[in-house]
Amino acid sequence: MLAELIPAIAAGQEEDIPYRRRPSLAGPEKCIRYLAYYAMNYTAAPLPGRAALVFDDSSWHEELTLDWIRKTAVEVLDKNSDVVKGWIHQGLVRISTQPETIGQIEIDTDIGRGHLDGLGRWPDAVIRLIEHKAINHFTFEGYWNGSREPLDYFTQCAAYLRRLAVVGINEGILLIKNKNTAQYIEFQLIYNAAEDELTVVRVMRSTGEVRESGEIHEGLIRKAVRRFDEVDAFCKRKQLPDRQYYINNDDDGWRCSYCRYAKECWKGFAEEYRKFKEKRQLNPDAVALVKLYHENIIKSKELEKEAASAFKELQDLMYQKKWKTAFAGKDWQLDLELKESVRMVKEKLSKADNATVANAEKLLADIRDNVQPVHDEKIDEVLMLIKEITDPLDPRQKKKFNAAKKTIASLRIRADYLKLKIRKAETDA
Repeated sequence: MLAELIPAIAAGQEEDIPYRRRPSLAGPEKCIRYLAYYAMNYTAAPLPGRAALVFDDSSWHEELTLDWIRKTAVEVLDKNSDVVKGWIHQGLVRISTQPETIGQIEIDTDIGRGHLDGLGRWPDAVIRLIEHKAINHFTFEGYWNGSREPLDYFTQCAAYLRRLAVVGINEGILLIKNKNTAQYIEFQLIYNAAEDELTVVRVMRSTGEVRESGEIHEGLIRKAVRRFDEVDAFCKRKQLPDRQYYINNDDDGWRCSYCRYAKECWKGFAEEYRKFKEKRQLNPDAVALVKLYHENIIKSKELEKEAASAFKELQDLMYQKKWKTAFAGKDWQLDLELKESVRMVKEKLSKADNATVANAEKLLADIRDNVQPVHDEKIDEVLMLIKEITDPLDPRQKKKFNAAKKTIASLRIRADYLKLKIRKAETDA
């Protein structure tokens, strides 16, 4: 009963905050097309209940982590500390009165106003920025093994450290919590404001494992400013940028499923695809990627990863160029095909003896919000059928109700997406 009620209550509870430049939107992983929709005030779909709970859950993890840090030798500097009071007097920071961040330490950066998750003074008197994130297990492991990088989070840290540099603070801790296991990864960071360089000194894990890094990320803030400038330019032209991610893509498709503009974004994509060009010739760099893919695809696991990376780069290139077919010299042909993803809806109504019209309507609303794009007409048709049923336990209506249940349970949702195929060329380019 509660398991059903809580997501239903959470759905659509988010407040629509007007678009502005802010550190949390500044990273390269944030879809620029999403930013353009947001900036141009397109109507966003309500956030599905499960997604709202995921985001709210992350905020509470931050509070819990700060409480644990207070039990260590690290002094958490809050709005009542002498240090922060001094910064407020200097005009460096202020205490937020915004509803979404009320009471938090707010700071102006080169990429907009943001709020600091935490500041800590270590026993050696060094003050460091603490930026906290709570994420899923698979992304967490990707950050640890190096197959993924938290570039958006690095950009956010760089923005805050760039401003804090005026009071001599150039070190930060990006603390990432695994929501599944309660383990942490700690990225120890140093920011050079003069050069706009963020250095990852080392990475530590709750298990005690340490990985020395020394990796330098150059120009994070310059790139973020350019990105926001690009969004402004798209808004001025009333034009949308290309999609940054593919719906149903194994690596990045989840971004579309969480996006409140996904339905609008992918509407009419099949018509777009018909205008893609054919029989293009790849440049030498892309030809080299094709060769790399075919040389490594059947070798070791490590080389398979290289092949997968080359494949993704080629698929991105084909989409950006808007090419249906292209040739790598005379040997290989690349086909960017439009595929139709047909999914069975996994959720089903309860048994007839405890099912209600209300939970049928909730299910259909959840389908409409979560699987993009959808056959709205089919969902509307089933919804009308459900609404005709006033009492699912009435023997005269039970047969009709069961038919509606069966239709919903087998409802198929269609979504168009692109898939690259690389094969031997049948004819010369």
